[in-house]
Amino acid sequence: MTNKITKRKAFELLDKAVEAKGTEYFVETCTYFDPDTAEPNCIVGYGFKSLGIHMSDLVESSEYYDPNTADISELEVSGYEITPKARRVLGIAQMIQDEGGTWGSARDEARSRSH
Repeated sequence: MTNKITKRKAFELLDKAVEAKGTEYFVETCTYFDPDTAEPNCIVGYGFKSLGIHMSDLVESSEYYDPNTADISELEVSGYEITPKARRVLGIAQMIQDEGGTWGSARDEARSRSH
């Protein structure tokens, strides 16, 4: 059985990440999960953790592809289907975070820019 991450679920994941770390939290270097500890390391990783997704669930699709640093548009998660609208929401949040934005601003921009 495949679980689906929809646009609505993507917003819930972002909300949970912001609730966990705060609106002003930010990271300088982002991977979905810390490679040393396997703990979430970015806004999307924290959202994934709230669903029970772990670093080992990120699917490596080729020898040149690191799923932990992949663009959300290319990421595959074992047991989950990420809908195109959910990828857009998560992608906007990831982009804002990667540009130095806080998690609160990343979530808010994703909400305002994903129609």
